[in-house]
Amino acid sequence: ASSMDVLSPEARRSGSVNTIEVLPDGRLKGHDTDGAGFLQSLRDDGQWSHSGDGLWLYGAGGAACAVAQTLQDATNLAPHFMVRRPDPVRRLLSKQFEKLQVSSLGAHEKTAPGLHIHCTPIGLGATQGTSAWIEATRTIADWLPADMGSCVAVDLIYTPEETPFMELARQ
Repeated sequence: ASSMDVLSPEARRSGSVNTIEVLPDGRLKGHDTDGAGFLQSLRDDGQWSHSGDGLWLYGAGGAACAVAQTLQDATNLAPHFMVRRPDPVRRLLSKQFEKLQVSSLGAHEKTAPGLHIHCTPIGLGATQGTSAWIEATRTIADWLPADMGSCVAVDLIYTPEETPFMELARQ
């Protein structure tokens, strides 16, 4: 984002850029389309209704913040970030989010209904059955609530198509 001459409102709020537009005068305008694209995919899929359920995000990077901000704006749900180091993340994100919860990974209740979004690189590019997959599965298993029955799970990673997070969430 700091390399851009101009930022869209979404990029300014999230602090990240994933699309660059060259303006007629040659300046570079940065956009963050992660949140809008994610919300559209939820609407297209029709699997999730935001009827007061929780909004759980595993990780707090640029994509996670963009998705959380868009969902908070659209649903008025407070994002609950699950991270390794809650205190610095809470300090950083409290400027961006009016309503905010930050907890250590794996610190849920036994059930945590709502939308669970994996936003970390754990499992990225892992092949099922390999040591990388097994390690990712062990790590993620410690994060998820014991009962995912009333949850909708989404992984921002799209390679591989079936990620360790999604495999565990389906069980």
